[in-house]
Amino acid sequence: MRNLIVPALAALLLPLAALSNESDITTAPAVLVVHDVTLDSAEDAAHVDIRIEGGLITSVTPTKEETLPGAQVIEGGGRLALPAFIDSWTFAGCETPAPEATQDRPVAVLDDVRAAMRVANRKGIQPSFRAVDVLNFGETGAEAHRKAGFGTLLSVPSGQLIAGRGALVTTGNEHVRNLVITPEIFQNGAFSASGRGYPSTLMGYFAQLRQFFYDVQRHEVLEQRRKAGMDDPRSAWDPELEAALKLVGGRELYVVRTRSATDVERWIRLADEFGLRIAIAGGRDAWRHAAVLAERKIPVFLQLDWGKEFLDPKEDEESQEKHGDESDEKMSPEMEAEEKTKASTGELALMADGNADEEDTSSAKDEATAEEEKPSWKYTEPMALRLERRRLWEERRDNAIRLQEAGVQVYFGTGSGNPKELVDKLRQLVEAGLPSQVATDALTKDAARLLGVSKQLGQVATGSAATFCLWTADPMTKDAQLALICVDGVASEFEVKDKADAGTGPADGVDVSGRWDLEVLDEQSPTGAYYVLTMDEDGKVAGTYFMDSPMGEGTASCDVTGKLSGTNLSLEGALEFGGMSVDFEVDGEIAGGSYKGTNSMVTPWGEETMDISATHTPDHGHSVLNWGYENHDHERYSCH
Repeated sequence: MRNLIVPALAALLLPLAALSNESDITTAPAVLVVHDVTLDSAEDAAHVDIRIEGGLITSVTPTKEETLPGAQVIEGGGRLALPAFIDSWTFAGCETPAPEATQDRPVAVLDDVRAAMRVANRKGIQPSFRAVDVLNFGETGAEAHRKAGFGTLLSVPSGQLIAGRGALVTTGNEHVRNLVITPEIFQNGAFSASGRGYPSTLMGYFAQLRQFFYDVQRHEVLEQRRKAGMDDPRSAWDPELEAALKLVGGRELYVVRTRSATDVERWIRLADEFGLRIAIAGGRDAWRHAAVLAERKIPVFLQLDWGKEFLDPKEDEESQEKHGDESDEKMSPEMEAEEKTKASTGELALMADGNADEEDTSSAKDEATAEEEKPSWKYTEPMALRLERRRLWEERRDNAIRLQEAGVQVYFGTGSGNPKELVDKLRQLVEAGLPSQVATDALTKDAARLLGVSKQLGQVATGSAATFCLWTADPMTKDAQLALICVDGVASEFEVKDKADAGTGPADGVDVSGRWDLEVLDEQSPTGAYYVLTMDEDGKVAGTYFMDSPMGEGTASCDVTGKLSGTNLSLEGALEFGGMSVDFEVDGEIAGGSYKGTNSMVTPWGEETMDISATHTPDHGHSVLNWGYENHDHERYSCH
């Protein structure tokens, strides 16, 4: 199945000129000097040289014209050097297995009515599991993280009541043995358990956890009494009970995933009962309990999942007043895509050609007149409904802001998402009011302190690990570009586009509106794959992607959004089919009527990056019903 789907998704995206290519440096030089950088964004910030040996920063000194003979030198160009980001909660690299549920004698279900729970049902329970034992980032390593400025990540197991301990690793492209910083850190859990049988409901999950924690408490008492010389029965040899001893009593942080404010309440009650020390992960609606979280000093690892944006209806009304009837008549990208799809498949009547006889022409006119006389119904959602949707969306978006204002310590993690999207959403939060320094600190020094590695990470200073980034501007601003990332002394440089080249809007004469047909890459590429895009005057792009579903479910489609800057077009979207979701990003260049670029995807099997290409059929001014083909000889198109 994977062989069918992943290559098909590879052609998913609009081809554009490649993402900035990462350099091929794979080993650290003996001495590396990053020359002429600043350590803060102030205009009068001092320029310094960073000297690196053996993966450590050995000195940070004022910039000099001459450098150490024999050292490899990278010109910083006065760019901003900051600690590389830390992804504090991600599933990347760790495929969590289902626990072995039966760890006692099989239940004799026909003997009698059961009066008690099983002795050792371990469904959803595996505190002895370690992410470090299964870490696998594929052939390119954590490349997507490096490209977004992340030098370190905490890979955690997921999907179980007690899923096991995470591993803190670097994002370098090395063997696992060279990546691991801390092999075991924090226990992880959620109200979920894979597999069939009990428990499978929220009530069952609660009962399973409570029973297990009672077993842990009893196990600890038995062990203590035997060590004291008491003649008690020996305790069971149970690795899961042993691994969970630190949880009860709060001697180890238990990072628990929540999907609602009610989940936060449930975990707090469970923590109170057994003395657990918890942290909230995911935390979509955690702001509703901000005061309690701040009072109890419960940290929150936010995934920044606030769903599809609902546009502000007030701004929409202002736009309509500004543009008048033209705004009212404009179709949404989704409506245009639907109409254009119908036109391309022959479902709408095409215009009659000039050789039709008089009788046919008359008939066509009568039909057109009758069609015009029909009442035109257009449903408009009530303003109150649109305002409420926008309010709820803003609540979720501003979750981190409300938590920070209440004094809750907030960190950020990708979870099952991708790192570039996390950075982009953080930039949106900064625009919405989150202080830029708060966001940067949460990704760097604050995270390093929580993870117990503040001497190594989260700073650019003598004696710390050479894990830092060079940015063209404050990374929390939308125009900032990553120029270099150094992970344990191994540097990867990226192409930086000049502002004049990147532009703030589309280049003169460039318009991506129209249909883009994806070229067939190989025999496993999708069939019937194309985009229908529209673009406004500022270069904002929206549209829909269509393809023949590889699951044999007819046509698959999804919304895409993006931006045209100069001739660079970036798009993103999420395709769902067959119970799976694939997030994708495309970035590249327009050259005439074609694209060539790179498609980066996050699939259930990991990260995929592939080259793609497409050709353009622009909208050249015809009615939307006849839109889609510049070639007037196309068999489905007639031009008057």
